[in-house]
Amino acid sequence: MNKINLEMASNGDSDFLFYLRNLPETYENSRNARPVNKEEHKNWLLSIIKNKEIFLYVIYCDDNKAGQIRFDKMDEFIVEVSISVLKDYWGKKVAETALIKGIKEMRGKGMERVIAEIKRENFRSIKFFEKNGFTKFRENSEFFDLEYILKQPSSL
Repeated sequence: MNKINLEMASNGDSDFLFYLRNLPETYENSRNARPVNKEEHKNWLLSIIKNKEIFLYVIYCDDNKAGQIRFDKMDEFIVEVSISVLKDYWGKKVAETALIKGIKEMRGKGMERVIAEIKRENFRSIKFFEKNGFTKFRENSEFFDLEYILKQPSSL
């Protein structure tokens, strides 16, 4: 079994996060569906790290950087999640374990609900979130919104 850990992102993670962000499988499923340049990324990461309403973690698998998971506070009790994992780690429960650990972190911060906004054509992500306890609650022509209601710590 792989050891999965989450660590808060820092400026030292910039190159890895830039690489991950510009992989076609990442940006094609993002709201901003295009690659970004180094300067854009650097400015974005600086703003994220300073923002107390955003929690960006690097996912480690056996001490190797495997992906990222981010939670953006939408209001006092709701966060939106996004997750990206390198293809080498797909199907190995890395994303699932990271999501569970991230949800526990958010519960510890007083969050009551986690939202995932997923492009309609991103069937892999829709299936992933549904398999992990999220349910569809809203949709439009571009996205499905799925939610996870945080349970009491003893039930997860």
